Amino acid sequence: MNRFGAVIRGVLVLSVAFLLNACSDNLTGQPDSSGSVASALIGAEGGELRFDAQCVLLVPPGAVGAAGRFSIREAAQVPPPPAGCRQFGPAYLITGPALDASLPAGVAIRPAYDPINDPENLMYLPARLSRLDGDNRWSSVPDSGSPFGLFLNGCPGALGTFAVHVDTTTGLVGQVQAYVKLHMRARWSAGASQPSWSSLALAEFNDAALMVPLHDAGGDVRIGALSLAPAGPGFIAMSQRREFEAGASYRLQVPGGTEVPALDLSLQYLNEAPVLTSPVAPGTEVSRATGFTVTWEGTGPGFTWLLVYGTGREGFVALGGATANDGEYFVTPDDLARFDPGAELTVFLQQLRLRSLAGAGFAANSTYSLGIDSVAEVVVR
Repeated sequence: MNRFGAVIRGVLVLSVAFLLNACSDNLTGQPDSSGSVASALIGAEGGELRFDAQCVLLVPPGAVGAAGRFSIREAAQVPPPPAGCRQFGPAYLITGPALDASLPAGVAIRPAYDPINDPENLMYLPARLSRLDGDNRWSSVPDSGSPFGLFLNGCPGALGTFAVHVDTTTGLVGQVQAYVKLHMRARWSAGASQPSWSSLALAEFNDAALMVPLHDAGGDVRIGALSLAPAGPGFIAMSQRREFEAGASYRLQVPGGTEVPALDLSLQYLNEAPVLTSPVAPGTEVSRATGFTVTWEGTGPGFTWLLVYGTGREGFVALGGATANDGEYFVTPDDLARFDPGAELTVFLQQLRLRSLAGAGFAANSTYSLGIDSVAEVVVR
């Protein structure tokens, strides 16, 4: 397996939150005849609704007026996927009161995955979010293409019928498939008021049909101010500083060789790049009696992925998940009751977007990944 495959495998440990743009008066698809349904009253304070831990509806505060009942169920009798695609996991029908279009809601999805029963290696293929339109046909949600359906965006109305579709088509021999990554991490050391930063830029080029690395790009690849040198199956550069800024664009430049053609493209970094603000000091103590609040700055209309994890009395425990990017998440006393005093927990905040490079001289399954992490450690008391 090449590095590209390994990167995609790493995506599987994350839940997925994706961009939706349905409206409550145009619902299609039929409820599953089994009648299995999750429902909850959600009011102006916002909230979330979970269906079998595989589909989560996130409603931000103020998105709905008077309390109303939302529901999630598997949808049956949906049309087949678009040509060249396979549906990954079930389709979901989400219903409820109309949502304020100015306050993006969203859905996090974690399709059940069984690697033993995946002879087609769907986990390695690019995916996209589709929704049923008024003509009962699937249409792709803009800017949602990614490996394994990793969708981290908000939307004006998270209601409708949705499914993740995996693209099973392959490119032609000789076509270039690209995977490009721009990523940063913030971490705090003892006594520091500001985090230390590390940055990573990665570019890999593969034969789109054979999925074997292509190495001859005519020299070093550049992304912004970084020069990426050949390393393993691709090109890489690492820096111990903050290289990418929210909303900024960075040029991807390839000189051109016998295998990878010359390229000069503009890649836009995250429009919002959230960073932890509390807790950040290593060894910060948190109380099981009161719980604690995780805060971050740099919020925007998308969603973030927040995990608080460590070893509890009964083994590994992970709290959180996809959360509205509103700058705050409360870890409750009940959450912390699963840990003994002295337990060390990691607070991990991430925002990640994957966008398509199709139509820029690459094969259709080409993507670039944009990410930012913040990491801190706390101690339970």
